[in-house]
Amino acid sequence: MKHVIYALLFSLITSVLGTLLLISPTGRHLEENLGLAVLFKLRGRSQAPDNVVIINIDEVPATHPGFSRSPDKRSRSDYAELVRRLNNLGAAAIVFDVHFAENREATEDFLLAREIRQAGNVILVEKLVRHTLESRTNSRDNTAAVEAVEVEQLIPPIQILAESARALAPFPLPKVPIRINQAWTFTSMGDIPTLPVAALQVHALKRSKNFFTCLQQYSPAGFINLPVSIDQTLAESGLVEAMRQTRGILQHSAPFKIPQNSPSALCSAQTPEDLQIIQALVDVYTGGNDMYINYYGPPATLTTYSFDDMLSARTSMLSVNNRINDAVVFVGAARASWSEQKDGFFTVFTQSDGLDLSGVEVAATIFSNLMDNRPLRPLHPLPSVLILSTIATLACLSSVLFSPLVALYTLAGIISCSLVVMCFFFSMNGIWSPVIIPLTVIPVGAYFSGSSYKYLQSRRERKHVQKALNLYLPANVVEEISRDPSFIKTADRRVHGICLLSDAVNYTSLSERLSPEELSSLMKRYFRVIFRQVNNNDGVVTNMIGDTMLAMWPSPQPHIGLNEKACRAALHILSASEAFNRNNPDQALPTRLGLHSGYLLMGNIGAEGHYEYAPVGDIVNTASRIEGLNKLLGTWILASGETIEQINGVASRFMGTFLLSGKSNPVTIYQLLPEKMDITSADERVHCELFPEALDLFQKRKWAEAGMTLQQCLDLQPNDGPSRFYRELCRFYQRKPPAAEWQGIISVSK
Repeated sequence: MKHVIYALLFSLITSVLGTLLLISPTGRHLEENLGLAVLFKLRGRSQAPDNVVIINIDEVPATHPGFSRSPDKRSRSDYAELVRRLNNLGAAAIVFDVHFAENREATEDFLLAREIRQAGNVILVEKLVRHTLESRTNSRDNTAAVEAVEVEQLIPPIQILAESARALAPFPLPKVPIRINQAWTFTSMGDIPTLPVAALQVHALKRSKNFFTCLQQYSPAGFINLPVSIDQTLAESGLVEAMRQTRGILQHSAPFKIPQNSPSALCSAQTPEDLQIIQALVDVYTGGNDMYINYYGPPATLTTYSFDDMLSARTSMLSVNNRINDAVVFVGAARASWSEQKDGFFTVFTQSDGLDLSGVEVAATIFSNLMDNRPLRPLHPLPSVLILSTIATLACLSSVLFSPLVALYTLAGIISCSLVVMCFFFSMNGIWSPVIIPLTVIPVGAYFSGSSYKYLQSRRERKHVQKALNLYLPANVVEEISRDPSFIKTADRRVHGICLLSDAVNYTSLSERLSPEELSSLMKRYFRVIFRQVNNNDGVVTNMIGDTMLAMWPSPQPHIGLNEKACRAALHILSASEAFNRNNPDQALPTRLGLHSGYLLMGNIGAEGHYEYAPVGDIVNTASRIEGLNKLLGTWILASGETIEQINGVASRFMGTFLLSGKSNPVTIYQLLPEKMDITSADERVHCELFPEALDLFQKRKWAEAGMTLQQCLDLQPNDGPSRFYRELCRFYQRKPPAAEWQGIISVSK
């Protein structure tokens, strides 16, 4: 449950950050210039609409008189013939993306103007140019200030053609090295409709001769402000002015839908398709000044015919006639090669060879988007945030709850499914949902946060495990196993070590008398006391069984300093256990200790899934035998000669040489004496004078003299165990002397 809560918290943070990025300029730039390209790339080429046709103005051959690459330099009589033929073929509107800016031969200009006037559905493009003017103003201190003012200016075609056209409209597009994703429907200069919108209005007029009256019929009361004599407005001010007035009224009116199932004779709209076009135009009027372009594909996707082919006999083909009839025809230059292209625009379908969509193709695409009411519709911010939050939640949950590999597969599935759904709605309805941030930034952020959480969690767990293992294993072993588990099987190391083995007297009797809970509590307190002495002297507790503890001071080579630390630890354990027993008289645990040193193997002992890290070698067994010798000698701390030789600051008493049980080599044994002794006491005389003298006599087989000296020791110190042991041994040897080859070694049997 805790992981789920953290995952939801991460998803909330990720969603908030993702939302802020999505609404930021950087996020909008990413989605518009990268995300939109991804959706178009996945969708691919879309079916070309039937309602629009492009007439490509082929280049005039170089051998042609008056050769020029500019489309408006072609013969005006050719354009006149094209208009006549298109009108005869039933074109709903003819849109020229050619700026007829110069007067030509009067006869040809007149001929083209006549055909345009007779067609009654021709729209000519106006050129929109921007000028920067300097404005000078005088301030109060009589100094002149110069301000730069940007002014837009429409340059119409020549007068005779402008007066003959049904409408004049600009078609501004950004001609800079950026991708064109948006287009203007109305200019900022007086709400003038652009070329595609004017084409849509002309097409609507063909569908409904009384289009503006039709609006009044289906409009709510708010449309009473429409001009009563709209036809007079059309005649006096022209179509563009009527459109501007209509837009101004519709912009301040409540939105409405024209019924599709009740065509009106008054509107001369006899089919639902007619009313659909009228509704599309109403949506354009009531919408904003710009739109996102829903491209159909790369250059030449839209139905395109050659200018010269249209003037030839091939125009009699039935297929051409059917395509032109009731279609809006755009006339302009659509080159097939980037080297010939003079009017190209960078879009999502710009080809790898550099071929862009031409201006006339962009205009035709925008018109078709408007007429079918299928421009790109950016998803509303609220659904976008919901999508982003959903993906963030799923991604964070999978990243936190699953393993890294499973989380990656899950994220890939989430991204793939989301992308399929987004592409479906993009292809079917033109709904453009954000892609880059929800499907890349959010999953990456979620995976990073989930991985970071799991990493920190694993570190925390590792520390907990290490802390727990440190209670059972040396710290360096825990570190090695954490780094490489194979250390369990390859950890054997030959080291020199000092082994200290302790044994608690009375443990057996206490275990019989106390309950398991009481015994456990007692041993925990006892081990806490003696472990502290080992740790304080840089030792390592490697094992414990019941009341027995094994501690180690390992090093690569013999180290006198470690021997001294081990001996001091033994003395401190003895003092600490005595203090413990004074505080717990009814549960006293007197402690015997044995020390031995030498080379041994430190490693993991075990098999079949269970291992223990412990020392292996004769050193451990010998330390155990030395500890057991305490009981025989009546001492508490015994150490081998290898352990105490050359160390300083630790008092000791020579106990002799013993052949311990199960051993073939004798061991020299010393008793460690308390650190603080009264040098004037009887203990000092026994330890330093009488007992060494007695041992010397013992070694010389002088049993009687040795026995008398040992009795003197007992008179001074009745509780001296070694003196009692040797006195009894002297009496035994008096009765039964050892063999002649005896060298003073005492054999101890178990």
